[in-house]
Amino acid sequence: MKFLHTADVHLDASMQAGMTQNQAKERRRELYDILENIADIAVKEGAEAILIAGDLFDTVSPSPEAVRRVSQVIAEYAPLDFILLCGNHDGTARVHLPPQPNLKIFAGGQTVFRYGNVAIYGAENPLVTPEELGIDEHDCNIVLLHGEVRDGGIEVQKWQNKGVDYLALGHYHRYDSQTIDHRGSYVYAGCPAGRGFDECGQKGFVMLTEENGRLTHEFIPLPGRQFHTVKVDVSSATSLFEMQKEMLDATKDIDPNDGVKVELIGEVSPACLPDKATLQAKLSKEFWYARIKDSTTLALASDLAYDTSLRGTFMRCVMIGETDRDRRERILSCGLKALRGEAIDE
Repeated sequence: MKFLHTADVHLDASMQAGMTQNQAKERRRELYDILENIADIAVKEGAEAILIAGDLFDTVSPSPEAVRRVSQVIAEYAPLDFILLCGNHDGTARVHLPPQPNLKIFAGGQTVFRYGNVAIYGAENPLVTPEELGIDEHDCNIVLLHGEVRDGGIEVQKWQNKGVDYLALGHYHRYDSQTIDHRGSYVYAGCPAGRGFDECGQKGFVMLTEENGRLTHEFIPLPGRQFHTVKVDVSSATSLFEMQKEMLDATKDIDPNDGVKVELIGEVSPACLPDKATLQAKLSKEFWYARIKDSTTLALASDLAYDTSLRGTFMRCVMIGETDRDRRERILSCGLKALRGEAIDE
């Protein structure tokens, strides 16, 4: 018997700040496709149900289009069951979904859905205890919760030796699997698709297999667009062309259909400050979505600080008058860019 565990799909999300309207629209559409892909895999694997551990939607008031698309997927893949727990983002979103025979929602009170000897519990309150759920240790038990594993949150020790085989968790957007006790594990499926640079790397879902009363699980990567953050040390660059080359060399193995944020690091000369606009324009030609973050620092021991130009006078005044290193570098960076006619980062 098989089940699929996913969470944090965040349908109808606004997407990464800085995306164009078309990019955001495209990525939102891709999230619906990913939900359908997961359902497709579930059917091919002969799974009984998809377990959604919270935040299917990004808001408690999803758009009519979002509700329609989800309802359509659920209907198209019947008799595959969709077992839904609402999370902190979509807390009351369940009220928007019309009833369907294969949509099962944890909503108030004690609820358990059974598939043979597999019992699937869920609670909107992540602080619920095994005793409150009435878990029978003779069953193969799965529990859906949405929240943080920490003191004052989901406390793993409370679930030890309580007959739990699998805590299907949502809230963290990265896959993580840890042991509860000799019998069970708690697992964050992570989000099935990244929406920005805080959700980088390979995403997917978890396949659960029950056989002879024992439950095993495996992370299954999903194909599709990913987000990457790459640090590039430009300390040795003596020109914008060299910075550009180092940036492109560092990202050459990334799929052009992905999103890439390059963070420039290292110590640079005042005569060779990164030109973010030019670098981002180049990176944007290479990838579906691109961002540049300038985290470089200035090489302050420069002869330019002692020349008679306006730039040298400015540098000398700042270096003498500002003692805080971080603030001094920020002032110098902004001032030198302004003198070169470049845009200043906020």
